[in-house]
Amino acid sequence: MFAFMIVNVIFGIVIICLWGLLVVIAVFVEIPWHALPLDKLSSAYNVLFFMGVAAAYFLRQWNVPAPRVMILIGSALFIFFGMLENMAVMDGYAIPARFAYGLSSMIILLGIVEVERMGSLKANGFSIILGKSSYSIYITQFIFIGIIWNFIVITDLKSRISPEITYLLIVAIAICFSIITSMLIERPLMKLMRRWIDRFYPNTAASASYEGRDHITAETVTNRLNP
Repeated sequence: MFAFMIVNVIFGIVIICLWGLLVVIAVFVEIPWHALPLDKLSSAYNVLFFMGVAAAYFLRQWNVPAPRVMILIGSALFIFFGMLENMAVMDGYAIPARFAYGLSSMIILLGIVEVERMGSLKANGFSIILGKSSYSIYITQFIFIGIIWNFIVITDLKSRISPEITYLLIVAIAICFSIITSMLIERPLMKLMRRWIDRFYPNTAASASYEGRDHITAETVTNRLNP
């Protein structure tokens, strides 16, 4: 679907809208299918993706009022819903939880991005690396977590170290391997695709955005910081 949008914006938007409609229908109506990929495409989990798109669109068009208050409100809501889940009042895997966690996360995201655009938030080097590798972390984390956990079980490390240390080790090692995956696979593939798009589809939206991405970014940041 994203490939369609890269090659043809209008056709891609139509596909994304149809996907969103499918997700909305599946949230309110139980659709009796279990075959891939329809069950994944209609999953309520995709609501989180569309919330992220909505947040990105809002940030592109407008400024966020009282961003620090937004961060506090979003954080308080997220903690509140987490407490409800821990008390077994809310099912963390049910559809209401998707909206609850998604909405609170979206509010936090809006506030953090606006604070950053105001120049009050500076990311350190490690945070920048995490940001650049975020998609690889999202895609590969469960693969590496599974591999590391199986290694811990096979080598009987589980009985030698505490659950807290086990958790920290799994998280740290999985993130490291995901970052390596981003550096060795994701980023080289992105560069290759950019060259391929520029060569065969020079007039597409993707090619234009790649060509002017530095100028657009600098201009946008300047306008935001100096309204």
